[in-house]
Amino acid sequence: MQIIPVIDNFQVSTSHIPQDQKDNPWVTGIMYIQKQLENVLAENGVEEINLKIGDNFDAKYCEAVSGNCCHDEECQDDKCEEKKKFKNIIKRIILRGYKIGDKVIRPARVVVE
Repeated sequence: MQIIPVIDNFQVSTSHIPQDQKDNPWVTGIMYIQKQLENVLAENGVEEINLKIGDNFDAKYCEAVSGNCCHDEECQDDKCEEKKKFKNIIKRIILRGYKIGDKVIRPARVVVE
């Protein structure tokens, strides 16, 4: 569990590398360290929960940190009751989730719509 926040920070950092810097040897080294940490987790049975945008929200694997209900300017009339319900679809993944076998050790933090 102590390594997971370090992995989070690597993933956030490396997701913001400018395109023209991706082949920089320094960046390649940082990416290698990130991969080593991910391998340490895998060797100890820790797996990332496989989620992608558009998947259905599942409370077993996810924690919704925000949701978009359609109570905005585009949906003010009473004829769109169906739109006012949550669709329970993952719109964005804030933090990746992890599990060991079937046991979730940290749910993914997601935004749903």
